[in-house]
Amino acid sequence: MDQPKRAPSTEPLSARTIWVTGVCILTVTIAAVALLLWPLQLVATPPGGGKIEALKVALSIGAGAGAYATLALAARRQRHDEQVARITEFDASERRVTELYSRSIEQLGSESATVRIGALHALKRLGDNNPTQRQAIANVLCSYLRMPYEVPGVAIDDEDRRDLNSAGAQDGRNLVLNGIRDARDAQELQVRITAQELLTQSVCRTSDLDRSDRWEVDIDLSHATLVDFRLVDAFMKRVRFVGCNFLGDTDFGGTVFSGTADFSGSACTGALVATGCTFKEGAVFLGLRVRDLLSFSGSVFDRKCDLHEVYATEISLTEANFRDTLSIQQGETETIEAIEITCDKRVYFSMTRIGQLDAQRSLFKADLRLAPYQLDHQANFEDATIRGQLDISDRVAPQQVKL
Repeated sequence: MDQPKRAPSTEPLSARTIWVTGVCILTVTIAAVALLLWPLQLVATPPGGGKIEALKVALSIGAGAGAYATLALAARRQRHDEQVARITEFDASERRVTELYSRSIEQLGSESATVRIGALHALKRLGDNNPTQRQAIANVLCSYLRMPYEVPGVAIDDEDRRDLNSAGAQDGRNLVLNGIRDARDAQELQVRITAQELLTQSVCRTSDLDRSDRWEVDIDLSHATLVDFRLVDAFMKRVRFVGCNFLGDTDFGGTVFSGTADFSGSACTGALVATGCTFKEGAVFLGLRVRDLLSFSGSVFDRKCDLHEVYATEISLTEANFRDTLSIQQGETETIEAIEITCDKRVYFSMTRIGQLDAQRSLFKADLRLAPYQLDHQANFEDATIRGQLDISDRVAPQQVKL
């Protein structure tokens, strides 16, 4: 778990402090007596009359100082008692959090799917009420989803990652349910979908102004099997989906990735949509396989966008903004739709098998290299602006390029 908050602390008054306070009061009283009696020694006064009055005044001053010290000590004691009460309450709260956390972790290992679902909801509620525990709880949810989950006829092996036609593009839940032959597998599917939904709900942006309810955590779902995964309008820190199996359509629309986003080696049996996203750090999609559409339409990439060895039926980059290098190399796709994109730095379409490339009305502020392994149809740059050098390889026939 995360490091708990530091409990408030205080120390009781020491014997030395009490003795010093008493000496100070005595010193004030003696000084007051001396200051009041000294002038009377210089003038003639009736025997005992003025001295008695001066002594009364001095003793009153000493008594007042003592009363003030007593009041200060009482206030100090009250403050100490209040802090002790707060510490006791803090310790009790920490114990409750630890007990709830430990009990929920234990229940996640239960044979009953209902108990596991209840434990997931308890962890979500615990994180909502205790911001310091959110990263630890997010780690638990991710760990649960990373646990191996294989359904007959659905598992994506290395061969499937090269050719996802065997999986088919259909609803992820139906895809899983069609392969399930055991009731326990069906129950586990519901538990995993619950874990997905609770995790994604936690990081969604309810409001840009109110961030208290939003979990700002790192997520590591490497090699997890995710079903119809939707992380929409979320605010993410560092995310890892390395080697992930996305069953069904996957949606990241409108999500802000403030840290690195790594999708290397993942496979999606449907469409993977990341429209209107913001990638503030590096975005890596090395070896990504998508059965249907891979879309980054309207997204903003502040750092390099790496699409090496990406295989998808269609790649859509329409109206995307690339503020660093855009690299699409050594992959395969039937269509790249890059209409009205803006690229501030170099762009590479290299060693990739492309059916059709459409980059109409786009703005390329730096060099553009068009060197596909194979271009089946046409590369359309009509009404596009290319301010840097346009490098076209010999593999592309002049009639295939429309400027």
